Amino acid sequence: MKRCDFSNIMSIMKEHISENFQISQIKFITELFESFLNEPNSKDFMLDEGQVCRWINGQAKISVSIIQYYSEPLNLKLLANTIENKIFPLFYDIYHVIQLIYELLTKDNSISEQKKHELSNGYPFKTRIQMADFIANMLYFGMSRTFIPQKALKEKSGSAVLRTQIIGHDIPKPCRWFCGREQEIKQIEKLLQTEGKLFLSGIAGIGKSELAKAYAHSKHYKNMLYIAYTGDLKHDIASMTFIDDYEQIMRLKRHEMVLSSLEDDSLILIDNINTTLEDDPYIMKLLNYRCHVLLTTRSHFEYLPQISIKPFANTEDSLNLISYFYPIDNKEQIIPLINAVHGHTFAIEMIGRLLKFRNITPAELYNKIKIKNMWVSLKEKIRMTKDGTSKKETYYQHIHMLFSLFKLNKEQKYILSSLSLMPCINQDFELSIFAEWLELKSFDTITYLIDIGLIQSENGNDLKLSPIVMDII
Repeated sequence: MKRCDFSNIMSIMKEHISENFQISQIKFITELFESFLNEPNSKDFMLDEGQVCRWINGQAKISVSIIQYYSEPLNLKLLANTIENKIFPLFYDIYHVIQLIYELLTKDNSISEQKKHELSNGYPFKTRIQMADFIANMLYFGMSRTFIPQKALKEKSGSAVLRTQIIGHDIPKPCRWFCGREQEIKQIEKLLQTEGKLFLSGIAGIGKSELAKAYAHSKHYKNMLYIAYTGDLKHDIASMTFIDDYEQIMRLKRHEMVLSSLEDDSLILIDNINTTLEDDPYIMKLLNYRCHVLLTTRSHFEYLPQISIKPFANTEDSLNLISYFYPIDNKEQIIPLINAVHGHTFAIEMIGRLLKFRNITPAELYNKIKIKNMWVSLKEKIRMTKDGTSKKETYYQHIHMLFSLFKLNKEQKYILSSLSLMPCINQDFELSIFAEWLELKSFDTITYLIDIGLIQSENGNDLKLSPIVMDII
């Protein structure tokens, strides 16, 4: 809950100044308090830029001289005239300013209902004079009530709850078969507590995204926001859906204002931010937010807090992952399969699904893996060491080879190819719409591709591809 005080009222007014009339804080205050500054008794009163900044940011109480001056009804009317004639023309949407100030008043539980009714009597207002009178009265109320510094308010209340303000950006739950990674979760928590920002780096398919989701849902953050990176973080933040986004003007600025107000009791997860700071410098702006920020990436961000995610250190974790899909009777038959793909997380998952859906035994699958021609040659590699022998294998080779063992038919390939060409957005595609676009007679083929793990779906109705599957396709 935001407190209805001078600082927060001014924040609403400042945020609605049109791009055509951007003015400094001291100029804005000079315009607003014109009647006071023109008063003969105020000729020695000097506005200081630092002082004005502290007033607007809620770090200092407004001058007593100003409060006393506007306590006179006649002078308060002069303030309303100034607002109507000099401040209103600066706004790109007067009505939204009124609405937000009204909501600030009505949602403040520290104000009595009688006082709220007195200050907002006549709302919604029909004339500009009524609106100007409302803002003047609200400003006087805000500056005359007991002053509490914004810092103290934040320490007391923390972040505002955004659950009802932002739509469709909840952090997804990790997959049902997520297992292991207890040490990594502890490591993430420790670094976020000390650093506030953290990159989870590693090769595709190693489990960075699922680990980040698992961490988020193991903690009790007041707000948890998820952004799927599309290649332009600034655009991704502007594209978030807020309930007051019925107007497009200043959309990015409004979103930034809300996100930058979050404290360390909130978490933002940016998924698959596979770029560099040079290519997307907006990342650094996000890293200056006060809230916790967790980012998954294949890139390496030097000098920034980072954990490199490796394959499972414990063979039991790999066995547990496979056992979710395929009941293990003999561990000794499964361990060679795990070693053959060097413990790569997504490859292990595919082994479990192949054993379940392709009616193949562990021994048969192992033989196919060993004799399959590894023809794919890409730059990204993993390095594993066993018995003192250093091996280099292109991780795509394992996935590509396992992928081929599903023996996909023409329709299955058509569906995967079509889904891989869809634009990268922060929303999943609905099954019914996608099937209609492809003129499919039934959902059966899509359901099968979900079952074998090549299409992701949280609830059976939304469809998306993991980055590594999209790369292979």
